[in-house]
Amino acid sequence: MDPVLLAFLCLALAALAFAAVVAAWLMLNAKSELQRSVDAVVKMSDDVHALRADLLPVLQDSRTLMQQLQATATSADQQLASLSKGVEAVTGIATDVRTFEKRLLERVGPPLEDAAGVVAGVSKGLSTFVRTLMSMRR
Repeated sequence: MDPVLLAFLCLALAALAFAAVVAAWLMLNAKSELQRSVDAVVKMSDDVHALRADLLPVLQDSRTLMQQLQATATSADQQLASLSKGVEAVTGIATDVRTFEKRLLERVGPPLEDAAGVVAGVSKGLSTFVRTLMSMRR
């Protein structure tokens, strides 16, 4: 056999062996990366299950809270309607009182003003009379 061919075959065999070693090393690395990926997926699955287990009571509590909030809002609406009726009644009473006061002032106002004028005149006259008497005594 030709020595060049033999050297070429040895070199090709060495290259093939090197390629096999590199391929084996890549397969081992791929296996470890694949195992890490599988471990990460399993951990994510465990986390999702834990989250689901923890989230279920929270969702039930929020549902109960929403029902209570709805009941409170309904009760508040009813009480606001009742309060509104009370405010309307008080407003009606205030209007009636204003009307009564206005009518009373229209009827009693002028005679009271006349009476106040008479009382003022009489008191002025009495004070003048008393002053005059006092000045005569001196």
